[in-house]
Amino acid sequence: MLEILVTSGPKGGNPGGRCYFGLGREDKSVYLKYCEISRLGTGDFLKVENQPIYEAILLEMAKKVGLNVPNNWVILNKDRSLVEFDYCLEEGEKIVKPLDSKRKTFFVSELEFSSLSENLNETRELLNSQAIYRDLLNIGDIVGKSQNYKVLAISGGTKLLYLDLGCGLVDSIGGELRLRKSLSRKLACLDEKTLKKIRKRLRNYEISGINGSKRVNLDRFGNDLPFFNLKVIDAEHPFKESCRVVKSLLSLGEIKRLQDIYFLVANNFLKKHKGDDRLLRV
Repeated sequence: MLEILVTSGPKGGNPGGRCYFGLGREDKSVYLKYCEISRLGTGDFLKVENQPIYEAILLEMAKKVGLNVPNNWVILNKDRSLVEFDYCLEEGEKIVKPLDSKRKTFFVSELEFSSLSENLNETRELLNSQAIYRDLLNIGDIVGKSQNYKVLAISGGTKLLYLDLGCGLVDSIGGELRLRKSLSRKLACLDEKTLKKIRKRLRNYEISGINGSKRVNLDRFGNDLPFFNLKVIDAEHPFKESCRVVKSLLSLGEIKRLQDIYFLVANNFLKKHKGDDRLLRV
């Protein structure tokens, strides 16, 4: 049984809150969230109960191109009875609706308490310079949404840390799993012949990562998605983390759907950013 102490209400549109739980020999201070309702079409392979896994995949992809993201885990609650929420609220906090302990998965990210930079010009420059990497993953709700990122003062400069990537290849808004309309329309028309042409085009380009991160081939990035490692906490064995590859957590239909979404996004990205010196033809 994984016991989680909830200390706040939700800080965004999705169900969640600040929490503590034990991991190894220490208590982790985290933000927990999940998704409740699917607004995708009937029969879509993507499942609302697995949205935390989709978000963890997005953070792993962001990390691979050099974006800074918090330490994060997917909590696996296989039989929906191994997670228990207790409440000890911070001053001024209130719970309108208790969290649902019977969800199959939860997404948790470690809270960051480093000192913040107050240099607005530097913040603007960091956001602008990293826009190309956010576009590759369709990451939205960042510019103008300062609650979703922090600029940390570190030795020798600053670091942009992305706190919430709930809007990306798929979106989680107000507890609902969604696809942006333009992307949904393109997916509905996507056939294998068109996909093959897109992938052939993407195969010819690599993007150089931030601050020396290794170059990423745009086609291989999507192709390798099933083999990405995600950190998980099995609620049946709650005091230790482990790593699981994506293909052991999702169905083949879900994986193919996420890959198709990525390839469409990357194709649009290539049209928008072709000519940028960070995009290299190979």
